Amino acid sequence: MVLLLAIAGAFWSGWPRPLRLGLLAAAAAFALLSLGFETSGLGRFLPYRALYELVPGWSSVRVPTRLHTFTTLALALLAAGGAASVLARVRGRRGLTAVACVLLVAAVLAEGAGFGPGRWYPHPEAPPAPAGLAGLADPLLSLPVAAADNRRYLLWSTDGFPRMVNGRSSITPARTTSLLADMTGFPDAASVDALRRLGVRTVVLHTDRLAGTPWAVWRERSLDGLGVKRRLAGRLVVYEIS
Repeated sequence: MVLLLAIAGAFWSGWPRPLRLGLLAAAAAFALLSLGFETSGLGRFLPYRALYELVPGWSSVRVPTRLHTFTTLALALLAAGGAASVLARVRGRRGLTAVACVLLVAAVLAEGAGFGPGRWYPHPEAPPAPAGLAGLADPLLSLPVAAADNRRYLLWSTDGFPRMVNGRSSITPARTTSLLADMTGFPDAASVDALRRLGVRTVVLHTDRLAGTPWAVWRERSLDGLGVKRRLAGRLVVYEIS
């Protein structure tokens, strides 16, 4: 619907021709740039490569597809012109104008919802948080800490927003990298000391995600002399650091 309105806006004489052509050119240019480039085949000749190699600082743009934001912005402006052209045709007929406004807004909202009815575009279901996770004493650390794990922990942390070591970013701070390297032997003296220095009060092992990780053998690791208490809470192993 937005694309149809954008096309209509491109031909609407109510806006200056240079403006319409400029928006069309911007939409096309950013759509092309958002493709990035490839190192072989025809993709080598895409214009993004020239910017990447010649413009200072351009190589720091890690995700070319983010430029598509400007494509959608240009199309949205053109769509606004298209909507105005539709309303201009029914101007003076109050009832018809109101109906047209409602239908245009409803159509755009339905298209932009991202998920359709039935089995074609079902809304994805977020993994439910384990029982007993909310309300644990923070700051806390959840293990394991692979990227897929941390995404879940961040989602679940919206229930109460506890302070936590876990996070997700394309760039991991050196301090975090060093701390997590110390956690492979948890619970042992080195890992517990590192957590105490940081002020972490709780460590949580998610037992359904431990296969193939250093913590899969958690039952075999002694707590003697560590000042740490361990308890089970459903599929969680909760360590309380005193």
